[in-house]
Amino acid sequence: MGAAKGWCAMARQVSDGAHDLPESVATAAVEASHDNGKGLLSAAQIIQSSDIPREVVSCPEWGGNVLIKGMTGRERDAFEAESIKSRKPGDPVEVSFENIRSRLLVRCIVDENDVPLFPENNMQMLSKKSAIPLDRCFAVAQRLSGLTKEDVEELVGNSDAPHSDEPLTE
Repeated sequence: MGAAKGWCAMARQVSDGAHDLPESVATAAVEASHDNGKGLLSAAQIIQSSDIPREVVSCPEWGGNVLIKGMTGRERDAFEAESIKSRKPGDPVEVSFENIRSRLLVRCIVDENDVPLFPENNMQMLSKKSAIPLDRCFAVAQRLSGLTKEDVEELVGNSDAPHSDEPLTE
């Protein structure tokens, strides 16, 4: 029996209560059965992982290619916070789609070192460019950042919305 199968069998015995194993071994067996054989990650491994996706997008309207990266957790939180219109307490939440493409793209259009090409104060300049390449880049940034219509529904508090991987805009 392979090591992984042995740990899984031991974990089943532990979870069924049929064991005479020391607690540390029993705990290790249960943890091993939940990690799909790859081991549990440490904080350092998570922090050191390269997990932000990147993709080159052709923009012939602008004369070349653009590098798009997915947002970090912090960037996405800021983007979502900016997307909620100011409201009075008790009023329903409203999502602002104003400059949504340029608000997302100032975070996602980067150089080869992942440095944004457009500081956030240049968002208005970017929003004045052609909608065709903006839409193309927006769709990629949206996908790489995991933004869907369901996320918008979550922002407005509609928890009954069905899950969808459709983009934010159509």
